Amino acid sequence: MSLDYNEKNITLAKNLRKNATPQEKHLWYDFLSKYEIRFQR
Repeated sequence: MSLDYNEKNITLAKNLRKNATPQEKHLWYDFLSKYEIRFQR
């Protein structure tokens, strides 16, 4: 399932990804990278 594209959210999303907390980085890069089901941020 994908969400409708909204240009206003692009800047916010990029900023949140750049400034992820250590816990978020661990979740995305350590745990979910090896998880069978693929997720998009």
